[in-house]
Amino acid sequence: MRSIRIWCVLIAALLPVPAVHGQILLPQVSHDERSGLVIHYPKGWWTTDDSPGFEIVSFPPNKRPPVILVPDNEAQIAVVCQKPDPGRGGSSIRDWLRSYRVTSENGFRITESRVVIDEAGSVPALRTEKDLEPQFPRGVKVGYDFPLAEKLCDATLWYRGQARAVEFEAILLAIIKHLEPDAGSRKPGA
Repeated sequence: MRSIRIWCVLIAALLPVPAVHGQILLPQVSHDERSGLVIHYPKGWWTTDDSPGFEIVSFPPNKRPPVILVPDNEAQIAVVCQKPDPGRGGSSIRDWLRSYRVTSENGFRITESRVVIDEAGSVPALRTEKDLEPQFPRGVKVGYDFPLAEKLCDATLWYRGQARAVEFEAILLAIIKHLEPDAGSRKPGA
């Protein structure tokens, strides 16, 4: 039993993102008016205003290299939610993705998945992934698209290099898990 505790302590010490019992800690909170969500995210990440939704980066924003989305072994995560609009992309996740040209013909690997959200349980999702070579050297884009609170949501991760790929996707899934509608952003009678 003692050796198991020692291994757990050693593994926890090697994790770059604070975690307790395998759960990633998300102590920072944003009340994102654009999406109408409360979004929890890890300490040591910075918010930016570069996106039509909520966006964070794993490095100081002023350290972004020119023309490169993120530095080596760093990441950017964005969360965008909107009401379904049949006139612009349809009312399903697949239609929404097609309207943004996220298709297998454009190099995306699309798989059916599920995401767990504390407020909604297990919900259907589409997981998309694309290698972004040569425009974004060693870059990868991973997205999860899912319904939440009568909206279609897209949570996307961009990272560069494989050293922290598993960590970054775990952070993305933890952010999705803790998404919640922001009661303060709802209009009366809505």
